[in-house]
Amino acid sequence: MPLKLKPENFRNTKSVKELTPAQQRFLEIGAQLHDSELTPQLARMILQDARTKHAYSVTDTDAPEGTDPVVGIVTLETPDDDVHIDTLVIDEQRRGQRLGAGTLRLIEALARNNNAERITLNPVSDDAGRFYEAHGYQPDGDSGDGMLSKRL
Repeated sequence: MPLKLKPENFRNTKSVKELTPAQQRFLEIGAQLHDSELTPQLARMILQDARTKHAYSVTDTDAPEGTDPVVGIVTLETPDDDVHIDTLVIDEQRRGQRLGAGTLRLIEALARNNNAERITLNPVSDDAGRFYEAHGYQPDGDSGDGMLSKRL
């Protein structure tokens, strides 16, 4: 399934009421990371976080017309010559379709195109850590805090 990272600009969004449908979906999938319903308080927290990072919706470019093309979300930070994956969440209903692996390839291509030297991340669970390690990410000896990294 062809995937695309679609930039979402939350910087000028003052409230949840101003969100596009794709941005609303971004917040809904973000709530899945917190294992919670999208309450107004959680929406404000995710929105505030997305304003300070590079936010992307992961879209299925072959989604049938009339269906929601947003299958996941990504937020990235760009400290120095690195790209740091802050959030990568695939919609719970779409997991098990290799969308996470496809999204990771898109992030790596984006990082290379921006001349990043490495990608870093802090896995949120043991399962997530195993996923990233299976894709070439290794414990980052510099940090000692569970961070994984991959040289590009």
